[in-house]
Amino acid sequence: MKKNMINIIIINFVIVWILNRSGFMFDFSKWLYGKTHKDKVWKGQFIGKPFGCALCMTFWITFIYCLFSMSFIYSIGIACLSSLLTGLTSKIIGLVEQLIEKIP
Repeated sequence: MKKNMINIIIINFVIVWILNRSGFMFDFSKWLYGKTHKDKVWKGQFIGKPFGCALCMTFWITFIYCLFSMSFIYSIGIACLSSLLTGLTSKIIGLVEQLIEKIP
C-alpha cells in the first residue's frame, strides 16, 4: 500500500509539471492545430479535456492505476483525492522553481 501511495504522488507531480508548468501543452497544441487545420491561424486553442487539463488527467490516470491494485470504490476515492491535490502540487512546484531561480 505504501508503494502505491508513493507512485500516486509521483504520478500527480509528473502530470502537473508536464501539463501546467513545463509549457509542453502549449507547444503540442500549437503543433497539433497546425497539422489538423491547414492555412488557419492558431489563436491559442488548447487540446480539450481530459488531455489538456491536469486535474482531469490526474484523476483518470490515478483511477486506472488504482484499478489494478485496489477495489473499485477505493480507486474512485483515491483518484478524487489525488485530482483535488493538483492545485497544491502546482503551488509546491512553483515554490521549488522560485527557489531554484534564486540560486546564484
